[in-house]
Amino acid sequence: MSEFVPDPGSLMVSKEVHDFMFSLCYNRKEPSVGNVLKLFPSKSNVEIFKLGFAIGYVLNLEPVEVPRKQDISIRGFPLDAYRTFLEDEAISTKSTIGSLLSTYADAGLRFLKSHIESGKDISQVFEIINK
Repeated sequence: MSEFVPDPGSLMVSKEVHDFMFSLCYNRKEPSVGNVLKLFPSKSNVEIFKLGFAIGYVLNLEPVEVPRKQDISIRGFPLDAYRTFLEDEAISTKSTIGSLLSTYADAGLRFLKSHIESGKDISQVFEIINK
């Protein structure tokens, strides 16, 4: 049994992903352009972060090292709820829970961003995840 107990940590994503998160929010004053996903109301960082985490975790996407990260202030994010299935990985990598969440979310949102930018339909992302 390891004596290392992972701290909750904080949530951070790359600047690129941070900007992309805001592009996913619907704003009735801005018209949608092309195949742009606008499923989230403004200020829905929690839901967008969870979607990115789910994509990154399920597809086990490799993280991309970025020199600068943006702190994500997500009030009410159930960080400890994720401890249940991330704790063993956090112990083995000596990471915080927030760091693991952030790594998967960043990778998942990068995947979603590249998928959308390539002109593919959003439903295809969910088909990939279901395989």
